[in-house]
Amino acid sequence: MDLDGARAAVEQASTGLAHPAHRAQAEATLLEFRRSPHALPACRHILRTSSVMEACFQAAATLRDAALRDYAALPPEERSSLRQFCLGVVLGQTEGDANTAPGGAGAGPCPASLMPVVVSQLVSVLAVLIKRAWLDVDEQKLDTGATRADYVAAASAAHAHRQSMLAEAERAVSQASNSKGSDARVIGLNLFAAVITEFAPSTASAMQLPWDFHERCRVSLQNDFLQQFFQHAVGTARAAAETGRALEGLDGGVCVAALRLINAALAWDFQFTGSNPNGGGFGLSAAIPRGDVLRASDGVGADAVKIAPGVSWRDALLAPGSTDWVFELHALAAARALDTNGDAPGRAARAVAHAARQTVSSLCALAGDVFPSKREDPSESSRLAHFARCAFSLNRALRPARQVIARATSGGGDAEEVMTDGARGIAALAAIHAPGDFYQSPSSYAASNPTVSSDENAALASTLGELTVCLLEAGALRSENDGGSLDETLRMCIEAWGALAERSLAGQQRDDAFRSNVGGAGGDAAKARPAHSPPPAFPGQAETSAACAVVFEAYLRFGLAAAAAAAHEEDDGQEEEGKAGAAALDERLALAASVARAAPDETLPLLRAAMEAKKNELGAFLSNGQNGQNRANADPAELLEQLWWLARVVPHVLCDAFEGEFPLPPDAVAECARRAAINDPGGLCPVTETGGSFLNLVGLCLDENAMRSGFVSPRLVEQLIWGAARWTDTYLMPEDVGGSAHAALFGGAVPTLAAVGLGGDG
Repeated sequence: MDLDGARAAVEQASTGLAHPAHRAQAEATLLEFRRSPHALPACRHILRTSSVMEACFQAAATLRDAALRDYAALPPEERSSLRQFCLGVVLGQTEGDANTAPGGAGAGPCPASLMPVVVSQLVSVLAVLIKRAWLDVDEQKLDTGATRADYVAAASAAHAHRQSMLAEAERAVSQASNSKGSDARVIGLNLFAAVITEFAPSTASAMQLPWDFHERCRVSLQNDFLQQFFQHAVGTARAAAETGRALEGLDGGVCVAALRLINAALAWDFQFTGSNPNGGGFGLSAAIPRGDVLRASDGVGADAVKIAPGVSWRDALLAPGSTDWVFELHALAAARALDTNGDAPGRAARAVAHAARQTVSSLCALAGDVFPSKREDPSESSRLAHFARCAFSLNRALRPARQVIARATSGGGDAEEVMTDGARGIAALAAIHAPGDFYQSPSSYAASNPTVSSDENAALASTLGELTVCLLEAGALRSENDGGSLDETLRMCIEAWGALAERSLAGQQRDDAFRSNVGGAGGDAAKARPAHSPPPAFPGQAETSAACAVVFEAYLRFGLAAAAAAAHEEDDGQEEEGKAGAAALDERLALAASVARAAPDETLPLLRAAMEAKKNELGAFLSNGQNGQNRANADPAELLEQLWWLARVVPHVLCDAFEGEFPLPPDAVAECARRAAINDPGGLCPVTETGGSFLNLVGLCLDENAMRSGFVSPRLVEQLIWGAARWTDTYLMPEDVGGSAHAALFGGAVPTLAAVGLGGDG
């Protein structure tokens, strides 16, 4: 094969892709080149000699495809030679052709080594080649009759083979760093991060191999090498941070590259390493707990992002001093990034702050057996010290909330990411740690006595509440912010409140079941309690209920204001997106409903008052219209939009989410009705009264005056019927009991037709 001719053809085709007239011919040439049985030597020649970046990029991509296609036919020496060639190019140790060197200079590093996009592509290619060679020495390929010693020897040989490939790369980086310094170290760190990405199932490259190959590679890397990568990255990043050169931009990007490797390791999908098979961490159900084996952080929220690396990572992540430096580096870098301009140190500080912030977010999501159980650590000092470190960091990032939101909305730097990542960290902690932890000052949990400001030492629930309310004040619910950073941050804040509410309720149910079903002091106390007295509150439950009442009051107030503002817009918001838009809206309202149900005694009267106030306003519109007062100038658009929004919210709060087999009232709502029936027999029940107010709204569909006036839009009628159907399925006609049990409990919520109208002869 004429290598120079192949290089010229690929160079011409690669540059021809940018010209529409030549694109078809260029694509045909490159496809033919990729299918060529002699592509491997041609790719190596192009990467060694060509100075055309596009051609080198195409050669790198073709090298990967050709190596995977022909891998089985390649001898072991050629496989190793390919890896060494890629290492040489990315590290600048492969010499180019003296005849093609610029200015007729002598042979030096090949031109591809000076092209960042090509180097990045070759790093990915090298990661693919390492994975493809991972099982070249296979511990499972043994003859029948092999002994235990044979299996041990085969496993040792396979491990040595894999270790040698990684050590080969490490040696090459060490040698290159003597001449290239930090550039070579950055490339080495990027290579290990690319290896982790390649071995992860969700980001693995297609190799035309059985899934078993990818799974065995994943298990091998996770069990034998992943923590080595993490420890290597920690040592490198910590050393760079402690010198102070990273924040000045004098370390050549080594600290940032090491932090990215740490993030890649923590982003790994740890399977079968936590207390649950899915790696989701702690499970909390109504089942009887296993005594003191549980952690205070055991909880629900399986859908939340959790990192459960298991017991083997405990020392690396939780030992004193193991991660403190990350939080300190993040604080210093974030402060430096705010104080500096767009100069080199400022850019370096922002890069370090961004990478460190991702690491802090990952540490907030630690869950599962990485934390000692209560039997191992009765005081949970290890978990609480970790929670305190995370709380200090999040408080620094998110307080004062108004300033954080103002910077995010002004579009300066990465202020939006600071806000959203902070909310994501709080949401992760809320799904994992005990609700009571959120209402204590972090310094009370810290392993030492740090010197911190009052803002940094605030209870994390206070930070979450301040951020939530300030987001609502900033217009996070307004349609122009739909899908933006304010909307996304508010969603995570509401998720956090919902998780705290759900976990505190589940914790109370768990503890009450435990006290009622086991002997000892706990069982005796449960039996001695009066039949209708409430069980002792779970730590943090009362505080969570009170905070959720405040949050939902603000949500209701600003939601009505946002609905009124939306009345003057041309579109109907998410409704115009069809089913997907309606599903997105329902998802948001379902989150808000979980917050409302955390304090139904306070929030249901708020909903009832809002519905009655808006219904009365509509009645005033109708009366004025019938009397001919300002009919031409009457515009109930804002009011109708607010009624539509309420008609969507209330069923989410009161009614079943239809996620189970049979529709049933939400547990918190049913418990509220039970309390009202016990504490004030025959008195007003918040559930009944709110349901009655909602059905009064539904009565608009039966009010002829309202329908004739044109003030009640078909869109509102459709929404009211949707809500009425959901209410009916939940309370009147559930499929499991034929409606008798629910009608007996909630029958008072069904008003007569004479009471639902707005007046007149309807």
